[in-house]
Amino acid sequence: MRCSLVLITLAACSIAPIDYTGKQCPCPTGYTCNLPTQTCTKDPTIDDAPGRDSDSTIDAPNPVVSCLPNPRAKLVYSSPGFSDFPSGWVQNAMGSWSSMGMGNGVQQTSSTYEVAWLSRSIPTMAGGGNYRVVVTMKKVDTASRGPVGIAFRVASVAQATMYTCALDTGTGDLTLYYVNQELPSPLAMRKVTGIADPAALYTMEINATDNTLSCCIRDHDSLLSVPSAILSSGNAGPATMRAVGSFMSMSAYE
Repeated sequence: MRCSLVLITLAACSIAPIDYTGKQCPCPTGYTCNLPTQTCTKDPTIDDAPGRDSDSTIDAPNPVVSCLPNPRAKLVYSSPGFSDFPSGWVQNAMGSWSSMGMGNGVQQTSSTYEVAWLSRSIPTMAGGGNYRVVVTMKKVDTASRGPVGIAFRVASVAQATMYTCALDTGTGDLTLYYVNQELPSPLAMRKVTGIADPAALYTMEINATDNTLSCCIRDHDSLLSVPSAILSSGNAGPATMRAVGSFMSMSAYE
């Protein structure tokens, strides 16, 4: 009888596990930090994984969550919060890049540069020419004219030679550029509609396959493709063009 009473007492006094869902990051084991909201979300279990909703604002190693047709599926690089910055990243003389701290991303804080970018090698089997890159970002100085996006096939840091896909959230202009000597030449452009808040986070994807370049914005009708054989390979990373921007995550696939 005494043992039974002890067990009942212990059961009555037991404390339920703390639910950290919605609490501010950093998060304990079993939870993931949602970068846009900086709050914790519970990691899915095997039972609830099938059919669960995905947050398209944050890229995960799930190739199905994409605005590209037939997206590449093999994850070869991932940096939530740019937690590996600056190790492995190539910084050019343009722009003012810094970490936002505690794996919260990186930012470029000057709007005076025509093109400012970070880049790193994409470890693909084909040598870094063909890949899909996904970056979550936002424009900070929404009053200025200038886009924020992704630099890819960065072939020369000294000559500032690369492609960029960049979105001006104020005008809705999504443009794919060829850049040489810091001079961007538009290759293609389209209007992206439905941008309710120019300062909100958005996720951009680029795809480079041989001589075809594509980019798009998730959750918007925005696919843009162009043939270009100027550059065949090179690094990739975040970019700003006469704008201040923040970048929260980057993943690459082959």
